[in-house]
Amino acid sequence: MTTRKTKKSAPAKQGASVFVITKDPAVAKAVRAASKDAAVIEDFSAAAAAAAATGARVGLVDANFPAENAYEILRKLRTRTPLRMALLHPDAKKMDSGLLALARFAGAETILSLPPTAAELNALLKPRKSVDLSDSALLEKEHDAARSGSFQARVLRDVLNPSDPALLDAICDPETRLFSSAYGAHAFDWEYKRSQRFGLPLTIAIVGFEGEASREVLLELAAIFLNEIRDTDMLARFDVNTFSL
Repeated sequence: MTTRKTKKSAPAKQGASVFVITKDPAVAKAVRAASKDAAVIEDFSAAAAAAAATGARVGLVDANFPAENAYEILRKLRTRTPLRMALLHPDAKKMDSGLLALARFAGAETILSLPPTAAELNALLKPRKSVDLSDSALLEKEHDAARSGSFQARVLRDVLNPSDPALLDAICDPETRLFSSAYGAHAFDWEYKRSQRFGLPLTIAIVGFEGEASREVLLELAAIFLNEIRDTDMLARFDVNTFSL
């Protein structure tokens, strides 16, 4: 009787400064060209554990990973590691606000080209600038600002007038008066952190339609959604023809 040995996949390279989750040889080559010690992870199902094993401080996720959801792995990585992460996307140069908001909501810091350029990777690998909050001059400047009459007047105005039109214009979509995609992305991030803290589930629904609609139709759709959701739910206009709940 003969026994057959199964071939195990090679473990993720430890001690790497950057890793990339991809099956595209061109993407892997571009990352390795910018970072010689880069680790390439091809097993999507074990990506989170493999990424943590590398000890890297920067992670890249290929948005075109075959038959998998790159945003899902970004979320898994965000909950397990304090990495700086970027989504590699073919439309990165367009820097669409909706695409960037979704990537950030999933846990990415930014979006890079697919494959990424050396300049993009080098910029991401540079340490983030931090502010020393113990600096006495900075603290004194903050205290002076808090004691200023204009600051106190602004706080009093916000308390007395919580429905400031300027504030509503800044966070609402002008057509439907629902929350804008930018504010919605921040709110969803808060809700995700809250769900992680208390161990509760979080459901996100993206509802869209083909083409465009008149403002009257958009208002009808917004009214339907508002009537159906709870007061504690978040509703935003994610895109021209998409709502997020």
